[in-house]
Amino acid sequence: MINRKRNKIAKDCDQPVVLSKKRAFHAALLFILLMAMLVSLVSACGQTNQPQTAESTSTEASTSEPSEIKTRPTEPNEVETTPTETNQGEKNPLGNDPLPCPIAEDIWGYIDETGAFVIKPQFDVAWNFSSNGLALVRVDDKYGYIDKAGVFVIEPQFDFAYEFSANGLAPVEVDGKWGYIDETGTYIIERQYGDAFPFSPNGPAPVEVGGKWGYIDVAGNFVIKPQFDFALAFSPNGLASVALGGQLWGYIDHTGAFVIEPQFFGAGSFAANGLASVAVDNGMYYTSSYIDRNGTFVIDLPPQVAMASRFSENGLAAVKIRDSGSGKWGYIDETGAFVIEPQFDLAQSFLDNGLALVEVDGKYGYIDETSAFVIEP
Repeated sequence: MINRKRNKIAKDCDQPVVLSKKRAFHAALLFILLMAMLVSLVSACGQTNQPQTAESTSTEASTSEPSEIKTRPTEPNEVETTPTETNQGEKNPLGNDPLPCPIAEDIWGYIDETGAFVIKPQFDVAWNFSSNGLALVRVDDKYGYIDKAGVFVIEPQFDFAYEFSANGLAPVEVDGKWGYIDETGTYIIERQYGDAFPFSPNGPAPVEVGGKWGYIDVAGNFVIKPQFDFALAFSPNGLASVALGGQLWGYIDHTGAFVIEPQFFGAGSFAANGLASVAVDNGMYYTSSYIDRNGTFVIDLPPQVAMASRFSENGLAAVKIRDSGSGKWGYIDETGAFVIEPQFDLAQSFLDNGLALVEVDGKYGYIDETSAFVIEP
């Protein structure tokens, strides 16, 4: 079984994997938050910690366990980066909140938009600030929350934790049991679950009890009883991907009824354009496609596509090619045609500011929708 407490920062991907390795997918989901954070800080910090793409459905099935990491997830494709205005009236891709930045693998602090440290490096790992002004950090293998001055508001005391959701609750674990705390560190939902994820912006939170996943409301009451082998948070269109039968994924509504029956070997979240990436078995290996809310295949990608990300607001999705040597990344449009040819070692989804993080030869920069570098690697 995959140990949820990992050792290294690793890739981020919304890539449902063959569920015979249920925890393999769980680990894949855990990669997401740190990648979203690194999207903002890489160019300022100049680090070479190698993140992987977010919001992807992987068709590179493996029978081995993923490498051990120690990070935590957020909802696939729920990360929003809203550019702020600088004094010169220009958009600042980094924003105004202090941004987490490592000076070494296990020494993290926070920088401003100039790259200067405003909270000195002192944490094992540090994450982005939530909308409530608190950021999750890890110190000596315990998790707590700091304010923007770097002062602990909730002391490090949890074995594992997530960021705060918009409703002001965060899932935390102590001694193998999960509950939800508020911004003062007080338990609003007592520790009682074997596993838990944050609340979605538009609905309940997935939790696990006795090996089955269901959904709870903010009072801790089950609104969808535990019945699934795995469950993810709801997409903005009101559907959530869940797994049954050991490996097949489908989509449910808020009543728990299947809207799209389990039939996929992986199922990502729906994007704003109403499409979700799924993995199907073509008899030789898993291939990626995109479906609509009805489960109808809208985009059938060629077999050489190994991973397919969620579409960004600009209608582009990052995809990885299976047979291009080391596996290069490019971008497709909503017809499935490449608008940016595979050429990057890594490619992140486009942000709201129109930029996407890419890697070339171990260095990171930002491109625009024409593939021109706005921030050089």
